[in-house]
Amino acid sequence: MAKIVITMFPEEGHLIPSFNLAHALQADGHAITYLGLPDFADYVQAQGFAFAAIELGAFGKGWRKQQVANLAKRKGIGFLREVSQAPFYAALCADVQQEQGEIARYLRESQPDLVIADGFLAPVALLAAHLGLRVALLSININLPEAENYPPVVTNIVPDDTPPSRSKARIAWRMSGMGRAVTGLLVGFNFEKALKRVMQRYGVPLERLERAALYPRLAPSAAMPELILCPQAFDFPRPGAASSGVNYIEASIDLQRPSVPFPWEKLDPERKLIFCTLGSQSHLYSKSRQFFQAVVAAVAERPAWQLVLAVGPHLDPAMLGEVPDDMVVVRWAPHTELLERAALMINHGGLGTLKECLFFGVPVLAYPITRDQPGYAARIAYHKLGLMGSMRRVAKERLQTEIATILEEPSYAEHAAALRAIFQREEAAGRGLQVINALLGGEHSAQPELAASMVGHADRAAERPMA
Repeated sequence: MAKIVITMFPEEGHLIPSFNLAHALQADGHAITYLGLPDFADYVQAQGFAFAAIELGAFGKGWRKQQVANLAKRKGIGFLREVSQAPFYAALCADVQQEQGEIARYLRESQPDLVIADGFLAPVALLAAHLGLRVALLSININLPEAENYPPVVTNIVPDDTPPSRSKARIAWRMSGMGRAVTGLLVGFNFEKALKRVMQRYGVPLERLERAALYPRLAPSAAMPELILCPQAFDFPRPGAASSGVNYIEASIDLQRPSVPFPWEKLDPERKLIFCTLGSQSHLYSKSRQFFQAVVAAVAERPAWQLVLAVGPHLDPAMLGEVPDDMVVVRWAPHTELLERAALMINHGGLGTLKECLFFGVPVLAYPITRDQPGYAARIAYHKLGLMGSMRRVAKERLQTEIATILEEPSYAEHAAALRAIFQREEAAGRGLQVINALLGGEHSAQPELAASMVGHADRAAERPMA
């Protein structure tokens, strides 16, 4: 049994994808402790894991609640500074450079056999390696650096095999670099320079800094591998993807999370079920209400379709006004149970949501909004798993056409079914557990109970009729 410390970027969207892998490690006999800010203790402990809280200056108890409130109120630079997590990253980089910093103190005292650090938390990985600990990077995003004909994940470019596509990708990377520089100026903090200072502090060659489209990243290696929580089949083809240290693993979908109350009796099995959500942060998107109203209007005119709409935990369904009685409009809905029945999902292109769709073989209509959502929506279009819409051109008629195209053209469901087979096979194989056990020098676990769980879900998904 190994002692493993997992530390993730301080957002629920980063914690959630890590839980399934953490459960697999725990079931394999390893002792798991999460290291993070105090506000996430209850959230993690509810999953059955130990939690070690560290306080970094202003990021004590109550910080996350205040940040969520600030994100809902602030605009412009204030909003950008909050959403980029610049204050947190600055405090983190300052702490890890101190011999008696909070994180160094905890790691020295606990002496874990392995530290699994979020790919966005490269400073922690550097500190842990300096202390002589084994380290693995865990990426919930596809945050890989520039490569030939491989556009940055923050753009909606769909590559092809033509010279213009390669030129477009190169230009997009230059624009992405300019965007990062401008963001740094606006928020008063340069993420890459901060990471360079940490690297210099611990004598790490600056060549290991890779400029990616999101947060700056460390080049992984055999000694410090990177685990990407998504099967490679969903990514664009990328030269050098098989290089040492980069490991696409299973999607790590939590199929055991508690369900939420839902009016199942309102669903009509004779109609095409369309599930729509913009995720848990829909209240931060200025066009959420307009988008939801357009979806309601589009589905209302098609009696063969039935809509389940989840507006998010921070919005009131009443904001939409009157909706048809046969529609289900809620704040939150049970994703996995609905995706076992859905013919189509309309979403914002968040990778976590898309992975759930692909695990169940559900075609997607993606309307990306921010961050890396455009890049994942572009992958939906590239693999012909659905269509990519534009928030600048939201309209009832356009939505009706897009929905009808996906539902009536069988190739979308066929491509989704093919990727479903890959996702469920990868999930059952548990490659993440194998990579970590190899790093620890331990034996690989067959995880029969996990494999049986995957087979059960595969059988139920296969019974769902194709759209």
